[in-house]
Amino acid sequence: MNSDLKPKHRLIVDQVSKGISLKQALINAGYSPNQKSLESNITQLNKNDVFLGEIRRAKEKRIEEKILASQLDRDRLATEFYQYYQELRDSGDSSNALKALNHCKELMIEKQGMTKQIKHEHKISFENILNDMRKGIENKPMISIN
Repeated sequence: MNSDLKPKHRLIVDQVSKGISLKQALINAGYSPNQKSLESNITQLNKNDVFLGEIRRAKEKRIEEKILASQLDRDRLATEFYQYYQELRDSGDSSNALKALNHCKELMIEKQGMTKQIKHEHKISFENILNDMRKGIENKPMISIN
């Protein structure tokens, strides 16, 4: 932050950048809670270009930190879901493995900012199952017992 600010103003900038109202930040910094006094101080601060610039920079910094933190969390979660998917697949739990893989996919889509959805369908019909069974029966030698 800028060294041109008074220590109380630095405290106010820090609190406002965290989402605390200017009025409450003034009270927290030790200013009088009297309504007229608060309004007067708010007016003075809103005319102070250095103060307003510091608030803007502090808010931008907080937003950047939140974005970075959320990206790191998504990366970590995607990695953990993928590892979990591999463990479930190796243990034969295909249903839960597919769920873990879907969570991993969703996190990766969010991270990339993609809105494209991938649709995967299994086309199994009763006729196909019967044909596969017939093929299996036709290829096996029959044993007859008299």
